[in-house]
Amino acid sequence: MKKTSFQMLEGKIVLWLRDRVCEDADQLLSSDQFRKFLHRCLGDIQTKNSKLMGVFGGSTITDKDEEKLIATLKFLTNLPAEHVVKLVEGSDVFFKDKSLFNALVEHIYNYWRHFQRLIVSQSDSDNVDLKPNTTFNRTIEHLTTLIRNTYREIQVNITGKYPRIYRQVSAGAEIAAITKLKNLDIPEYYKQKLQDIGIIRQVLLYPPMIFNSKTNKRTGFYEEVKENPFEKLNLNPEKWLCYPAMVGSLLILVYFSTDEFELNFAMCNLFEMATGPDLKRKPDAMMFFGVDSKDIPEELRLKSYFYDDKKNDLLIGIVPDDDSFGYFGYVKKLVLTLHNIRMMKIGKFPFHGACFQLKLANTPPKTVLVMGDTGAGKSETLEAFRSIASKEIEDITIIADDMGSLSISEKGEVMACGTEIGAFVRLDDLQPGYAFGQIDRAVLMNANQVNARVVIPVTTYETIML
Repeated sequence: MKKTSFQMLEGKIVLWLRDRVCEDADQLLSSDQFRKFLHRCLGDIQTKNSKLMGVFGGSTITDKDEEKLIATLKFLTNLPAEHVVKLVEGSDVFFKDKSLFNALVEHIYNYWRHFQRLIVSQSDSDNVDLKPNTTFNRTIEHLTTLIRNTYREIQVNITGKYPRIYRQVSAGAEIAAITKLKNLDIPEYYKQKLQDIGIIRQVLLYPPMIFNSKTNKRTGFYEEVKENPFEKLNLNPEKWLCYPAMVGSLLILVYFSTDEFELNFAMCNLFEMATGPDLKRKPDAMMFFGVDSKDIPEELRLKSYFYDDKKNDLLIGIVPDDDSFGYFGYVKKLVLTLHNIRMMKIGKFPFHGACFQLKLANTPPKTVLVMGDTGAGKSETLEAFRSIASKEIEDITIIADDMGSLSISEKGEVMACGTEIGAFVRLDDLQPGYAFGQIDRAVLMNANQVNARVVIPVTTYETIML
């Protein structure tokens, strides 16, 4: 893996780090990553024949113009415009219309922020499983502050005016993750292709995360195939990550392409991340989301499916990279389908429903299981308890929001176990204002469309495993 690599995808940026990020504005504006980003931004301006082309005094933007602009911006982080003109030859063209030049800087900043931004830090330390990496958190915060302050200083030195209102918007990464290579307890057949893919060990989110997915509904079903699809997979370690999910008592390794990173990092609000000790056990299933169509038989390229590797006692799930699967429901449902299959194989009864414990005033707690398919009213029932019967109910403890399993204890008691620490629900199913009351932790999807959804944490892993 390269020390630093930079991927610009459609509406997304992925920055892979080994070393520290830029420490000051000069390093930031001198970086290869900024040059690559600026070249794309200016190319977009030129393609649209934007009025911002007037900053360059011509109908085209040359490589020389880009270098001159970078040099000018670097000096503007410390010096006012009247001094910069004297230091950068030919930069006077930028300052002929300061308002237009200022608008260009604003456009570059907003162009950066319109991307969904992911930073992946590759760690060699064993401590990442033992305690939070506060240095990493501070590094990401530093990058956010550096980008924001660089933008502000440049604008002040162009206009000569200081802003009176400061908006502390997220200017760095929306999502940052620490990954580590792990020697997983998986058969050698699988290990050869997976050993160089980083396992996510820590995630830093800047909610609310708001995005539109390529589709806003899930269709079809997951079918079983007779041949192991893993054999044909070609996974580039520089484009794939693994989120190790604890789905109830099961360990399911979710491998995903960074092309769809925003969908998959929403799992942080839905499934508990496996701990270091969890990763020492053999996984129950592995899922691959965003598999290149050339690695999939033609008849399966528009299907999501699974394979039961009986020899290795391992379930394998596949979701193609086709746009029709660009919806979080495909992530969630295949993970839960693998969970249900595994539970049946070990003699437990999976259920599709909501399980919760009600504590009424002056009575012992009662466990309630509401079963039903999508649209049956499970979430509405929970919301009704929250709103209508709030005075009579002392407490509601959610054990399973959408899926779980039942087993019989040694005492002959029916025991319920959940799968998710969060909920993936329609905004319409929540009482008015509830989702926005939780917006500081939420992932909002397709908020302006039919079937708008939100992923919010609702309980703890310890609770669903009671």
